[in-house]
Amino acid sequence: MDINEQLKEKMGINTNKVNTFISKLFSAYVQTHIFHLQGKGKGSLAIHLALNTLYNELPSFIDKVVEAYQGKYGIILNYSVEKPNNFIDKGQVIDYIKVLHTYIDNNREVLFKDSDILNTIDEIKSTIKQTLYKLENLE
Repeated sequence: MDINEQLKEKMGINTNKVNTFISKLFSAYVQTHIFHLQGKGKGSLAIHLALNTLYNELPSFIDKVVEAYQGKYGIILNYSVEKPNNFIDKGQVIDYIKVLHTYIDNNREVLFKDSDILNTIDEIKSTIKQTLYKLENLE
């Protein structure tokens, strides 16, 4: 077992769950971008603009989380991105954003012990909450 694996084991970090968490963030980037491009109907401009901010900011947040993690624990392997869904309506998008936020909130402290990584994850959560506000309140 190398030094990074020993450190992860000592800190109670589950590599497979970290891979899943980061993969979920990559999937969210792809899904929100697709919803952004496919939005139509009443409220579609609000959907388009709200999701634009989220999908534009997610890649840099993901990079920060992954690079900080890898700087301490080693390279993350075995990503798996979920197949994206097509846009149906605004309710579907809002539900997706709420589920994403809940997933991140429920897993952040379980998976990550470093305050710098947690701070970046909190920035992701804040951006998601801003997006949710725009989706639910702006037309």
